Amino acid sequence: MRVEMAGMRRDAEHYSRQEHVELEKRYRELTDLLYHKQTQLESMASEKAALEFQLEKSLRQFHEMQVEAERSRASRRSASSWEEDTDIKALEPLPLHHRHMATANQQLQKAAKLLDSGAVRATRFLWRHPVARVSLLFYLVFVHLFLMHLLHRLQDFASREVLPSSMGELANANLP
Repeated sequence: MRVEMAGMRRDAEHYSRQEHVELEKRYRELTDLLYHKQTQLESMASEKAALEFQLEKSLRQFHEMQVEAERSRASRRSASSWEEDTDIKALEPLPLHHRHMATANQQLQKAAKLLDSGAVRATRFLWRHPVARVSLLFYLVFVHLFLMHLLHRLQDFASREVLPSSMGELANANLP
């Protein structure tokens, strides 16, 4: 019996070694296959990216060509309509005041930009310096009060001057 058991053990070890060798061989084959498939996948992904880039470039060129074709059609249409019209009148130059208005518009835009940038700088300054904000507030209140005082005095002065002259007219008028 011991002999039979030893024989069975030898057979089992022989089969397990053989199975182990076959499993390792299969493992190496699957690893190689996985590596090969991974390489194929990476190459296909890079080809896809290159083709997408080419497609985008071609689409951009196509859109640019469409725009150019549309421009050339529009210029041909306008040129053909000009050729058909035989009573073309020469354009008169703009009057002098229109040219001055154009330059005045540019100067006005520059002035507006200058005022805008100045206002932004002043706002930043006041934001960073609270004492300046309080001083500006007191200054504005003082100026408003002073102007109200001047207007009140001018109104009193005007009412004193107007009232006697109107009274004189009433006194001289013949009342029934």
